[in-house]
Amino acid sequence: MAENGPIEDLAKRISDDLMSRFKWQQHGPCDQDFSCDDEAKHKPEGKKQKHTHPVDVVFSYKDPYLNKVIYLNTDLKSYKAGSINSSKIESALESLAKTIECARYSPEWSEKYNFSQIDCEVRGLLFVFNHDNQLQHDFYEFFNPPKPTKGRRDKAVNLEKIPLCAGQQIHIIDPFVINYMLAVTNDMNDLIAKKEFPDEDYGFYYPQLTFHKVAVTEKYLPATIEVLSSPFMIIKHGAVYKYNRAKRVEEEVYPEGFVVYYNRKGNSDNEFFIF
Repeated sequence: MAENGPIEDLAKRISDDLMSRFKWQQHGPCDQDFSCDDEAKHKPEGKKQKHTHPVDVVFSYKDPYLNKVIYLNTDLKSYKAGSINSSKIESALESLAKTIECARYSPEWSEKYNFSQIDCEVRGLLFVFNHDNQLQHDFYEFFNPPKPTKGRRDKAVNLEKIPLCAGQQIHIIDPFVINYMLAVTNDMNDLIAKKEFPDEDYGFYYPQLTFHKVAVTEKYLPATIEVLSSPFMIIKHGAVYKYNRAKRVEEEVYPEGFVVYYNRKGNSDNEFFIF
């Protein structure tokens, strides 16, 4: 079954507030299962009732390099620090892998979430919110636990148990990325309140790379999942205007430009040489 309850509702509110600022679109209903199209492969042994896959929420954005719409079948999780462990993460990833395998060919899923097979791709997204904000160590230590001074290593997520099909991907937005995204959106909202950033006329900057070229013509682009987890996030924005009631005209109060965010520790000068 899809998630429900107050903690999951909190994760949903966080995801809704964040994703709109990064220009992601939300599709269809939340918290609904869809029928499994491959029960022989996905149905747990001994289960008698019809098997389904959970969908907490589906987001999408257009990838400017791939020139295709990326649909993210999202599993929203909310844990306190002491309850996050490798077994829960492994179980969530296993479920997501099975879900997106069925979703990409499911007529039911396509109809619910307005999915087209043309120039679109279904991926999984595990959104892990730490609601007590007490997680201190790197989230990816659940995948590669550090060696302790004494005793055995903690259990790691076993990626070999994740039945991900060739050509499909699962992304993770971990608690630290969520905190970074919250900081960015709070800063954007403060700039908007001070008339130093537009409410809508902005997008995320993508350089023309040697092997990856921007293939879209839209002026303001959404943040891809890769941008959200990268060291730098560059936002291009238009000018800010304010209506002058005395003159009955809109006047520019802040010029167009760029805002750059950095998501690493910043412990050395070398990290900032790019500027």
